[in-house]
Parts: sequence; structure tokens; C-alpha cells
Amino acid sequence: MTDRGFSMQGLLDENRRLNNELTNSYKANAKAKLLDIIVSEGYILLSTLEKCIAKLDEIDHLEIKNDAMSERKEDNQ
Repeated sequence: MTDRGFSMQGLLDENRRLNNELTNSYKANAKAKLLDIIVSEGYILLSTLEKCIAKLDEIDHLEIKNDAMSERKEDNQ
């Protein structure tokens, strides 16, 4: 059965996909914020953190960089 061109299964699949994207984004942002706290509290040197970040997989690495850039922009406003 379709409603306005969408099947129920199609809508459920799209909802699942969007939920997964949101969850992955939330996890990456949570990791970045935790790392910010670790550095700001002095638990780890920034240089050490940068070496660790370089070892992360590419997606997380880019997400952390984007989050940091966004926070810098917010701080400068």
C-alpha cells in the first residue's frame, strides 16, 4: 500500500537510516567534546591529542576537525 508515493516499508527504512546518521553524528560530537574537556582540564597535552586524533579513522577525524572549527567560529563571534 502506498500513500503519496511512499510505501510504509520505504518510510520505515528511511527513518532507520536517518536515526543511524543522527546517532553516528551524536557519537562523533560527543567524542570531540570529551576530548576538549580532557585537554582543557590538563589531563593530556594538545600535542599528544593531535597524535591520537591522527590515528582515528578518517570519518571521525573529519568530524572532530569540523566540530572544532565550528566551536572556534562560535567563540570568535
